Amino acid sequence: MREEIKSAQLPQGWAKTQLSDLFIDPKSEVVDGPFGSNLKAAEYTDAGIPILRIQNIDRNKLVNKNIRYISEEKADDLSRHNYQVGDIILTKLGDPLGKACIVPPSIQRGIIVADLVRLRLTHDYIDKKWLVHVINSPVIANQLKLLTKGSTRPRVNLSHIRSLCIELPPLPEQHRIVAKIEGLFSKLNEGVAELKKAKEKLDLYRRALLKAAFEGRLTEKWRKEHADELESAEELLARIKAEREKRYHQQLEEWKQAVKEWESQGKPGKKPRRPRKPKELPPPTEEELSELPELPEGWVWVRSGLLFESVTSGSRGWAKYYSLDGAKFIRITNMDYNSLELDLSPEKIQYVKLPGNLEGTRTKIKKGDFLFSITGYLGMFAIAPDLDEAYVNQHIALVRPLPWFRKRYVGYYTISESGGRLYLEKQRKGAVKAGLTLDDIQMFPVPLCSLVEQDIIIKELTKQLERINHLTQTISSALTRAELLRQSILKKAFSGKLVPQDPNDEPASELLRRIKAEREKVAKEKKPTRKTHKKKGVQT
Repeated sequence: MREEIKSAQLPQGWAKTQLSDLFIDPKSEVVDGPFGSNLKAAEYTDAGIPILRIQNIDRNKLVNKNIRYISEEKADDLSRHNYQVGDIILTKLGDPLGKACIVPPSIQRGIIVADLVRLRLTHDYIDKKWLVHVINSPVIANQLKLLTKGSTRPRVNLSHIRSLCIELPPLPEQHRIVAKIEGLFSKLNEGVAELKKAKEKLDLYRRALLKAAFEGRLTEKWRKEHADELESAEELLARIKAEREKRYHQQLEEWKQAVKEWESQGKPGKKPRRPRKPKELPPPTEEELSELPELPEGWVWVRSGLLFESVTSGSRGWAKYYSLDGAKFIRITNMDYNSLELDLSPEKIQYVKLPGNLEGTRTKIKKGDFLFSITGYLGMFAIAPDLDEAYVNQHIALVRPLPWFRKRYVGYYTISESGGRLYLEKQRKGAVKAGLTLDDIQMFPVPLCSLVEQDIIIKELTKQLERINHLTQTISSALTRAELLRQSILKKAFSGKLVPQDPNDEPASELLRRIKAEREKVAKEKKPTRKTHKKKGVQT
């Protein structure tokens, strides 16, 4: 970066240098954490000397959560990688790179991990807060992006950090820049905090709305006005079971006809598969009902499987069929917790081209099918639109619903934090990798009401949720603009346009000269002296 340092015009009194030139002893004052082999996970303890990791570092803020510890003895072995109050810590791995903050008094001292860098200023020629703001600014962010261009996992090494190009203003101007930034950021932070509160309130309202819908409170007034038009719970359940049985017999007759045709043609290929008899599902137990909300008269708790024709998991090992076009291959990345819609944006779509001899009909999606995430991120749900030809992978359960209920009604219940999502989350299995079984998908309780009331609930939820989503998006856009404004402030600050220059300020070149003089003095003091043997005149 030396070539870059020599070019470009600077504001009055400023000087270009690199980060290491701001320190008296860069080798001991600008250090990263120990290599992984020197700090193993097994050496972490429940108490002792704190370890700072990437997740503990944010811009201008140390996140004092999920702190890990090591023993005093181990900390002594790693003392070169220590930090103390007032040090600057920055990240050299992740996206974004270079997040920096000052260690507050609440942390005191500890050790950093390999993907962090500790900066320790031991003089008063640089305003520490100014330096943190520089590191968090687009000035440094752009340099780090160039260093990691094309990398799938952005990372820089310690030499990259030490050689970062810094445009240094005079010390009084550093103080003025810090004061101006903090004044502007204070107002900006107040606005951001209010926006985040509003977003949290919308989320709480959304949860409360869904909860009220499936406890019957959302349509309580309507139900009283239309009491004579509604089916009873017993009638509704009996009709569902009768229609389910009727559906099976219809499929059985269709199968018998298909077998006759197959036999008349000389039995080519495999014999048509006999349809499975609907699985007998027990009603929710007394214990389960005791944990569920009490339903209004005319509603009934049913097992979700009563509403499904079939349930299967997706296809495994299809990565070898990935292609730039072809059939869509739906994955968990296409799903969301708070929506019934699939995210089919171009960057999230994966295509597959299947060989002709591959049996894929089992996992082929039809319009209106239910999709449940069953590994990792549990409880995500979507209703499939018309996808032409599409399949699901093994992390998704493909459910074919029966036609005797409103799909969006069950969909909204499934994504409700107090409804289907809560139940499925409780069924989480596996200590390392969470997963649901297909039985879990068929066994969760669903509060069923009449079709007429389902329609009313869908209409009201759709209207209210669209309003909530619109307001949430508006707030998210405002938060994005606030962050852009923050970056604009920093960009102006470190190009000399945020505060005026004062010709009476001592130029930054003098600061660098003093730092260099102290560096040379320290180096000379550290240099070992040579002793001379007086009698023989031999140096030893």
